[in-house]
Amino acid sequence: MTAPISPVWGGAPTAAPLTQAGGQLGKDEFLKLLVAQMTHQDPLNPLDGQQMAAQLAQFSSVEQLVNLGTKLDNQAAGLDAMLGVINNTAAVGLIGREAMVMDDLVAAGPNGTERAEVMVPSSGGVGTLRVTDLEGNTLRTIPLGYMAGGERSLDVADALDGLPEGSYRIAVDFESEGETTPLATQVAIRVDGVRLSAEGAYVTAGSLTFPIGLISSIRAGHFTS
Repeated sequence: MTAPISPVWGGAPTAAPLTQAGGQLGKDEFLKLLVAQMTHQDPLNPLDGQQMAAQLAQFSSVEQLVNLGTKLDNQAAGLDAMLGVINNTAAVGLIGREAMVMDDLVAAGPNGTERAEVMVPSSGGVGTLRVTDLEGNTLRTIPLGYMAGGERSLDVADALDGLPEGSYRIAVDFESEGETTPLATQVAIRVDGVRLSAEGAYVTAGSLTFPIGLISSIRAGHFTS
């Protein structure tokens, strides 16, 4: 007697992976998976139409978000390229002009740094100028006395006088109401060159080099003390 054949519901042949490289499910892979699901569904328990529609709507939304993200990435890349061109063009236009750079790097020697600026809090206080080497070791300490609130100029050339030619850093320690805090410095430079690189545009002033993004203001005149 021949044994009865038992029906098998929901059985599906083994198929190749439906995911793309990186584990992402693409549109074609999703449709293949959906067709396989419908082909091998249990006739006694078919897929719910509303559930299927919800799955399609969900996939469509995800696909639209992915496409939107790709477009935004392309736009961002285009904007970065445009900003790079603008920065490069602007940097070339700075040659021969004075610029204020938000940095504490200065140079001693011929064509060295002449001045810097700090913004003193409105309350005023006592300032001390420190000259350090690039490792942070203090070389000179110069009392600045009482400093009224507002923008104040520092005679960097005098502070660096007599030091070997090279690069140094300056710092202003500001004491007010019993507390001592550092003040942010801006260094005045005469732009004498421009260096372009994959990381962006840089301006040079003698032996010093600064990213163009550190420039806070530009002046056409000569240095003033």
